[in-house]
Amino acid sequence: MQDTIRDFLDLCTFDQIKFLKSRKFTNFAKKKRIEFLKSILKLDLSSKIIATSLRVLRELKYRDKFYFRKFLYHPDGSVSNAAKKAVSESVQKRDSGAIRMIEMLRKEKSEERVLHLRTLLENTRIMNLEKLITLLDVYDIKMREIIVNHISSKGNVNELKLVEAIKGGAVWFKRAVLIEILGNRKSELLYDLGEFILDDKNVEVKLNFIKALSKLDGDKTKIYLEKLKNDPNIWVSKRAKQALGVRS
Repeated sequence: MQDTIRDFLDLCTFDQIKFLKSRKFTNFAKKKRIEFLKSILKLDLSSKIIATSLRVLRELKYRDKFYFRKFLYHPDGSVSNAAKKAVSESVQKRDSGAIRMIEMLRKEKSEERVLHLRTLLENTRIMNLEKLITLLDVYDIKMREIIVNHISSKGNVNELKLVEAIKGGAVWFKRAVLIEILGNRKSELLYDLGEFILDDKNVEVKLNFIKALSKLDGDKTKIYLEKLKNDPNIWVSKRAKQALGVRS
């Protein structure tokens, strides 16, 4: 695989695109093609190659919408459009079950939602992490608490998906909840959200971020608290100063 990637990078843009359409590449097993594309997308590529690679991933029916969302805000329109199309297909095909669950739960009373959710959580084949993240779109405090406790205490969780969901355009209350979960898990991926949260306009999101950061012992915690103590919102500034006081 590494040899193929090195050979690929030695090609000009035109020949790189030609390679991705060639029999030499299409003869690879589907899994190997996906791994190859994801590997090169970590590298410094031209916009044309990024867009083409995303399109090929979509055609290979790779359905991780969180992965494609990383490219939604790329400055080149061809890349962002390729990402949008891939996300759209992922939502339609992979998340149709979760969407039906959300619509069903929205129609139920809060008590019935909680009972239904607890039943769903017992079936791990149905309720994977992505569907739980999607269910946080339902604004229900009791249901939210159950999901927060479930993900927070779960042993094996792909925390990067929580970060990607926060950056992927989630509504404010969902962003706040996902940050709370990362804090409960004492995840250092919170630091990857630092600059993103500093620009967030929602006070609740920032307050949850301060609370989550306070559960970490890393040096970066103080760096972000120092920035947040100068936030224009008085409550955010006050809470950051309080957190810094506890640490000093």
